[in-house]
Amino acid sequence: MKNYINFFILLILVFIFNISLVNASFNNEFVVNKHVFYYEMLQVQVWVNGSIGVWVDSQVQNPFFDISDFSEGLEASLIRIKKSNAIFMLSYNLEKISSEKADFYAGIFCEKWALMLNGQSALKSKKQQSFYTPTGKKYNFMNYEYVISDIDIERAISLFLESKPKNGFLMLINRDNIRTFTNLKFEISRDDAGNLFYRLEYYRRFPYFNYKTGEIYTLDIFSLFNFTGQLIINSQSFLSIIDIRIWLPSNLDFIITESKLPPQLHIRKSSLMAVHPAIEITNGPIMNFKPAESIKELQIEFEVVEKGFQTSSTAIQIIGIIFIIASIVIICTVLYRCKYHGRQHNKKNSSISTQHSIKISRRDCIFTYKNCN
Repeated sequence: MKNYINFFILLILVFIFNISLVNASFNNEFVVNKHVFYYEMLQVQVWVNGSIGVWVDSQVQNPFFDISDFSEGLEASLIRIKKSNAIFMLSYNLEKISSEKADFYAGIFCEKWALMLNGQSALKSKKQQSFYTPTGKKYNFMNYEYVISDIDIERAISLFLESKPKNGFLMLINRDNIRTFTNLKFEISRDDAGNLFYRLEYYRRFPYFNYKTGEIYTLDIFSLFNFTGQLIINSQSFLSIIDIRIWLPSNLDFIITESKLPPQLHIRKSSLMAVHPAIEITNGPIMNFKPAESIKELQIEFEVVEKGFQTSSTAIQIIGIIFIIASIVIICTVLYRCKYHGRQHNKKNSSISTQHSIKISRRDCIFTYKNCN
């Protein structure tokens, strides 16, 4: 129960402070004991120069290969595969095994990857990391970084395709488009219960838009992958996140003209006064997709205008004329209804008065007749 509470608190903080979960992964420094609190994520970043970065990240059920011979004390590992080489980073818990055994296991693990990729490995760095948590718990890790060169990209591609699930966001990646990657990642982490889990990530960055004022642009996520059909949420997923951000150039603004999105996604446009203003499209930490739910479209259309763009004076005049005409029509309608109801009220009063006079006349006649007799 405590883990679920922490899970939702973290998600709320992530979305409140606009922290990118994908970008928070391993960059230049290896992060020990990294936990990811979502099952799969599709993230798209449209940068201010019009280039696009796409991440497709998902947990997978089966290991990439057998690591039982060197899994003791393993805290986390990640290999980032580029077109020419690979960076392999891993961490062993020195509270569970000795530093000598950690060195031995790390070497075996790296050679396993080098053999898999048909490359040559070399140790780049080794660093011990120790710290205490606020509760007093001690963490003591040995972190390693290797470079694996002269790799066979086709082997990496085959392993990625064999390891990815049949449904979920990784459906977007197939044998036809996977070679467009900038990075492929294979990750192993350990959860709070001590169980190992496995993740895959596809990342690509490429030029796309060339913004011009007055033009309308369409961001179709499926077309970025040449994907046809419906995207199906992973049947094992407990949380699937779609996060799309279109960053605004300093001199331009974007006006959303049309969107074709699932109902779980909401659009939020940050203030132009923000440090990094953007159009944000996400299902957030609350609006989750159901496992095996299908997504038919992921598309947004926007117009590029100058920052501070205002409606033209002609348009303002037309709007003013329409407003005046509408006001006159409303006033005339109100006056007519008041006049009409007034006439009806006067007719009613006149009818009542006439009937009353007739009754009085009849009584007078009767009274006079009696008196005459």
